[in-house]
Amino acid sequence: MPASCDGTESCRRVVRENIEAGADWIKITVSGSGREAGGRPEALPNLFDDEVESAIGAARQAGRPVAAHAHSTAAINLALRAGARTIEHGTYFDDASVSLFKRKQAYLVPTAFVADYVGSKLDMFAGGRDGRSQDDLRQWVGAAQAGPGRAWRAGVPLALGTDGGPSFDVFATAQEVALYVASGVPAPAALRAATAGNADALALAESIGRLRAGAWADIIAVPGDPQADVAQWGQIRMVM
Repeated sequence: MPASCDGTESCRRVVRENIEAGADWIKITVSGSGREAGGRPEALPNLFDDEVESAIGAARQAGRPVAAHAHSTAAINLALRAGARTIEHGTYFDDASVSLFKRKQAYLVPTAFVADYVGSKLDMFAGGRDGRSQDDLRQWVGAAQAGPGRAWRAGVPLALGTDGGPSFDVFATAQEVALYVASGVPAPAALRAATAGNADALALAESIGRLRAGAWADIIAVPGDPQADVAQWGQIRMVM
């Protein structure tokens, strides 16, 4: 269940409560969202270092990986230093982040789809409590859309997610792949992020994400070559 924590003991406790309730992963929120002031590139994390370290330490002790929501540079780097397995969004990563991603063998999940969605409805998402203007949001949208290509060129390990809930398009994942390619990720690398990259990030590489004997049947079929035309991902003919 979502829970707030305040101080190191509180952060350990809510992690342990989630693990007791059956959580396989722990997710922590280390910055504001992309549409909030707390998600600006220069924003400070919304947790102190020792709080993030205690939450991730409690998860690690129980053998649970951690996904960290982070947009600002400081929040991304704090989560990586503390041992997060994935960074969700990760809009404003810098050179230090790139080094940490590689050294920690962590994965970036850029979520360009949700930024693209927000960009199509700026009048709806701008403003509000601690919200940002349409011009501010437009800048974030551009940075988030450029993120996958920037990460790929820097050699950051990429997984793929959309931040889309049940109200979004069922083809959000296909659109995310297309946005990776539009940002400069080669189509084979974008497809790998969505399949083998996700399996690796989830530590399920032996079971899913690759076509091979012994793996689970977790397969789609499309009419053409998705490495030549990523739009094929929106034309699913079979699911196994």
